Amino acid sequence: MPEIMATTVKVLAVIGGAVVGALLVGWLARVLMVFFTGRVIPRWLHWAARAIGLGLGGWLVWLFVFGPGGSGFGWGSGGGGDGKGNRDSTKDGTPPKKDSTIGEQPTPSESLSIEILGDKDLKKIAGSRFDDKRPYRILEGGGKLLSLAEVQSLVEGMQKRKEPPVLRKIVLVSYWDTPIKDKDRVDKLRKWAEDLLVRVNNKDVAMEVKIDEQNRDAPVK
Repeated sequence: MPEIMATTVKVLAVIGGAVVGALLVGWLARVLMVFFTGRVIPRWLHWAARAIGLGLGGWLVWLFVFGPGGSGFGWGSGGGGDGKGNRDSTKDGTPPKKDSTIGEQPTPSESLSIEILGDKDLKKIAGSRFDDKRPYRILEGGGKLLSLAEVQSLVEGMQKRKEPPVLRKIVLVSYWDTPIKDKDRVDKLRKWAEDLLVRVNNKDVAMEVKIDEQNRDAPVK
């Protein structure tokens, strides 16, 4: 969503959290005073408790909406799964061939960032070679635009590396133009990533999936 609208919603959430915190802590202070002393809480102490709740509630909500990770109010992250997701396949059931346009292999790391681009940003980046079937870009992979199958092939290739570091986290980066409601472009990649398993200490654990909502246009280069 536009930056002004997103910021406005987050600020309102912080205000709401502060109000709820003030009411809750004020009520709790009143109950505790009666319980332990049998007397009504003094007005000044009641307002002091409310002020503490106001600050605490607002601070906690602020950490949630403005804190690191760009989580916003969008998609959930991570998730379990009982196996690795299947790549797109051809009509005869065989996996698609690797394309030379996948680009450079990302530097081995425990984390991989994948940009999800909208048509507006894709046209700026690709120009006359615009292809809405290639809406993904690996930040660490040389800037090539990729299809879903190519992203899956690249990630699976990284998972097959025997030497450390082991890929354990995928960060999906969205921008203003990212089509949040486009199931084919967003949800397929997210759900596939959440179903991946990582071998850690001889145990299969779910791939960690994070969302990074950038309140700006996607970089052209």
